[in-house]
Amino acid sequence: FPPAGIKLEEKRKPTKKATTRLSAMESLWTKYGMIAYVAHMCAFLPIALFPTFLQARLNLLSKLEKECQALQVGQVTARILMQWIPFINLNIVPVPNINEMGEEPKPTIWVCNHVSMLDTFVLLASDRELRGKNRRQIKTIYWKGLDANPIVKLLFTMAGFISVDMADNGNGHPNEYNRASFKKMLKETQQAIDDGFDL
Repeated sequence: FPPAGIKLEEKRKPTKKATTRLSAMESLWTKYGMIAYVAHMCAFLPIALFPTFLQARLNLLSKLEKECQALQVGQVTARILMQWIPFINLNIVPVPNINEMGEEPKPTIWVCNHVSMLDTFVLLASDRELRGKNRRQIKTIYWKGLDANPIVKLLFTMAGFISVDMADNGNGHPNEYNRASFKKMLKETQQAIDDGFDL
């Protein structure tokens, strides 16, 4: 993260060497703001997803309808909490003319530079501003290890996000993918594009 078009900026003051650092107070605000964001997401997201979950259980929604509805709930929840608890400054530069109004949106793969476990939620919060009003729904491809968090698993499973299993090698080491999981991810990616999703 950030994807093309998003610039994440922390509140910083330039120093003489043109490097920037957060002050102690800004660092503290960012840290506790992030903790508050995660705590509120853990509280609000399951409640917000419950109607979709119930409708899906009662077979009132198709799989695709459930995924789209869960995605929209995730986007709205992430966006509202980001406005209430602004622990980062987002400077969103929309991708120009990605999908002109009135034109059928083209399938697009968005590539993010991974920064933190909150990447998906920041992307969901800024999706409308980044990709414009005339856009396809979006799914993310994520490391299956994130399913250890029940809130993340709830949203990602309901929204039909695509997992890939790989070894937890730590930062700076090459990824080692589970071959069967990687093949499954490729099939699910093609199906998502066919179903009208961006990735």
